[in-house]
Amino acid sequence: MHPRAGKPIAVLVLALGLTACGASKEASQPAQWLGVTPHLQVKGVLSREQVDIDVSGPAAADTTKLWCERHYQISTSGGKKKGKLSKLTLNAIVPIAGQSRHLVMDIEGVDLQRTLAGNGVTVVPRLRTSPLQTGQTWLTWYWFINDATGAMLFAESAQQGVFTLGEFTGTPGSDGLIIPNNQGSVGGHLFARWSEYDALEMSFTAKCALSIVEQID
Repeated sequence: MHPRAGKPIAVLVLALGLTACGASKEASQPAQWLGVTPHLQVKGVLSREQVDIDVSGPAAADTTKLWCERHYQISTSGGKKKGKLSKLTLNAIVPIAGQSRHLVMDIEGVDLQRTLAGNGVTVVPRLRTSPLQTGQTWLTWYWFINDATGAMLFAESAQQGVFTLGEFTGTPGSDGLIIPNNQGSVGGHLFARWSEYDALEMSFTAKCALSIVEQID
């Protein structure tokens, strides 16, 4: 497992710029979810860089190269235990601009475990003054250098988009909520925009390696 897996990450914006140089304004492929076989395909432009990622075959089935993490929040208020999936994190080790990077993408504030496959959730700006409404999510993209330093290169939440759930599998344990580590997978299709020139379109299906539980009271 990658050393940054399961660790909280502060959201910040690095001064990498938001104007693409000679790049297309729209990501064009993949236009839909590509199915249950583990994969990651991403195309578009983000922070002046062309992004063209294709993880497939044995690499996509290797949870040191492509994996997801389920984040749960548990409350015992009033003596009754209850909880929900609060965030899904997609991780991948990919080459970008001749550099090995750790991609981290958070889909936050929507309970995908209780979302029906085929349903879409709307990506909205992450604003402290605007709490999420039903059917909305915050989506944040991070780039880290994949080396001993783990230096962060980019972290920014998308301004708009749609994530459509393709599948969410796995059987909860005895508590009826938390799916054990190394069980189940999550997949779907995403179009997200960060600026006039920065947008990504992607399809993924990833095995879930970790379930992380946060006690909130």
